[in-house]
Order: sequence, then structure tokens, then C-alpha cells
Amino acid sequence: MTGNESAFTRHLAESLQCCQAWDAFTYVEIGVAEGKTLSAASEIIAAACAAAARPEAWRAIGIDIPEGWSLNEPAIAANNRFFSGVINRPYTAPFGKASLILEPSQQCLTGHQWPPIHFAFIDGCHGKPCAIADFLALEKLIAPGGIVAFHDASEKCQGHHMQPHCRTGIDVRTALKELCLLPPDKRGGWTFLEEPVADHACAFFKKAP
Repeated sequence: MTGNESAFTRHLAESLQCCQAWDAFTYVEIGVAEGKTLSAASEIIAAACAAAARPEAWRAIGIDIPEGWSLNEPAIAANNRFFSGVINRPYTAPFGKASLILEPSQQCLTGHQWPPIHFAFIDGCHGKPCAIADFLALEKLIAPGGIVAFHDASEKCQGHHMQPHCRTGIDVRTALKELCLLPPDKRGGWTFLEEPVADHACAFFKKAP
């Protein structure tokens, strides 16, 4: 997340402010690795809910492939004071906690009933087909006013780092172009927010309220 911290924090706070009528705020992260981003997001969300006198009105759910190449479950538990362990389906995620589902992301997103998702971070396989499939699976689950962020969207990092899952290099930017998310294109119902200047920049998009 180096170089993206300010934008990520700002847009996560924005999505918390936009969702005034939520029963519980739901954050979803695809590709958890050691859980550092999941932990940072949990801290921000927990603080915002506590300030609103609703300390348990949130849940953070990480999705990763069982035995994924960068998955480190002990580190996730060590890095996140809210971590409650591995769950089998979204609606069993405890409130006021961060949880982990070990299942391929598209299977997880399409094979279970989900609560409305208010912020989603796509950081799993960075190959074009996987990035597209993750977004399409998430699109119908995102609440109005919710935000989706893609990691490694910058031109600088495309083509590097072979992705073990789909055997391609990083190709998130082509995925965003084919989804008509990047300016000057505009996907119906979505607004491009920003892309920080960073070697591994995220790109942020907001669903229409």
C-alpha cells in the first residue's frame, strides 16, 4: 500500500460517511497476504463506528485462496487486534471483528448471500481476467455510494510479477480499460475518484448513490 495510504484512508472515511442508513458497515478485501491492510482498515472503521456510538456496527471480511502464495494466517492474527479467525460464509462474520474466508474470490462472492458491501479492495490475482471477474462479482454487491479500489493500477507496474493464479503478468490497467472505468470512458453508475502517484498506485471508483 506504499504511496496509497492517504487516499485509501480518505476514501474509506468517505464511504463511512456516505452510508448513513447502514445496519452495519461491511469492508471486503480480496487478497489478504499478511493482513496489514486488513488491520489498518479495521482500525479506521472501528474508530469511526465508535465515534458514532455504534462500536459493533461493522465487520471486515478478507477473502483469500486456501494456501495462497502470499497468505500468512499467523501474521494476519498477529497484525490485527480485531481478528476473530476463519469463517465459512459472509453472514457468519461477527460484528466488530475482522474475519477471513478461505475460498476463491469469485466463488466466494457469487456463491453466498452477502450483506451490502460499502468498501471493497481488490488485491488478489492481478491478471486481467481475474481483476475483471472480481469486479463483476462485486459490482452488484456494492451498496449505493460504496467504493471499490484496485491495487497495482499504475502504468509503471503493468506486465511485471507473474501471477501464479492465471499465469499472466500484472494487467490491472487493461482490466480497468475493458470495464470502461478509467477516464475518458465511464461505466454506467460508476465515477472515477482518483489514482495516487505511486509505483503501485491504487485506483478508486464510487458507485452512484
